[in-house]
Amino acid sequence: MNRRQILAALLAGAVLSGCNGIAIPPDKAGYVGQWRGLGMDLVITSDGGVNYKRISGGGSSSVSAPLLKFKGDDFVVGIWWFTTTFKVNKPPHQVDGQWRMIVEGVELTRVRGPGKTPGRTKGTTEAGLHHEPSSGVVSLS
Repeated sequence: MNRRQILAALLAGAVLSGCNGIAIPPDKAGYVGQWRGLGMDLVITSDGGVNYKRISGGGSSSVSAPLLKFKGDDFVVGIWWFTTTFKVNKPPHQVDGQWRMIVEGVELTRVRGPGKTPGRTKGTTEAGLHHEPSSGVVSLS
């Protein structure tokens, strides 16, 4: 299986299984939020939802799956035996008042982060991001 097939299987499995991710540990709270960089969008919710999309070259890949664990700074998402590890080259840190992190070699800036969001509704995380535990799908609210 190539990476695209694995990622498609992760998405389909997460939707069908209704798996939930682990809650973000306190020492990794800085990961929570919506992150953007050149060709990449990453959302991590406090309840363990991960939504990732990357466009490069002539193609794209995406993952919407529960967070399974952290391995050092890296994080693993997926279900069953379909998992993918995201290499975190540099964990969340502040640069000139903005939160940044480098994932898979791409510098990301947090565009929405933890904290109360005006108009927060039930099922919306503190980052203002919606995670449907029954479907494994993460979306913007």
